[in-house]
Amino acid sequence: TDTALTRWQMGEDLTAFGVIRDMEDPTIYGDPDKMTSANYYTLGSDNGGVHFNSGVNNKAVFLMVDGGTFNGRTVTALGIVKVAKIYYYAQTNLLNSGSDYSSLYYALQTSCSALIGTAGITSADCLEVLDAIDAVEMNLQPVAGFNTEKALCDFPGEIPVNRFYDNLENGAGNWVSGATTGTD
Repeated sequence: TDTALTRWQMGEDLTAFGVIRDMEDPTIYGDPDKMTSANYYTLGSDNGGVHFNSGVNNKAVFLMVDGGTFNGRTVTALGIVKVAKIYYYAQTNLLNSGSDYSSLYYALQTSCSALIGTAGITSADCLEVLDAIDAVEMNLQPVAGFNTEKALCDFPGEIPVNRFYDNLENGAGNWVSGATTGTD
């Protein structure tokens, strides 16, 4: 039911709140559209700004899917299928719980390169991905020293262990679903 006006809005159908984000122009609701935006949240609440600062990635996705010119960069649209495949590969193969925007910057490039020849993804598409993430300055820090890098494990010889892993590729057998109101 989305129209051209609501395609990139989140919460457009919520009667209690209404629109809470606009992925095409995050600044409309006070979110940053690039890393150096004055709207970039650097305080401690919101788990370090994971919701407030989602505008940076939202804008990058918008540019990759629909294309456009932003911050001196022009991006040719890849469409939602290619972009979804690039993000899915990055999320399931390259990112972890300690990943930040810098990690995503490199993961998206690696993901796109790994997918060349599948789903119609080409090396030219990967240049568009780079244009989009450069447009939103995903490889920069909002302020000096904001995202300090920390080793994945602080103890020599220790390695992370998955306590639970399910990529949902074999169905939702490990999950229970339901609905508070309406149908499941």
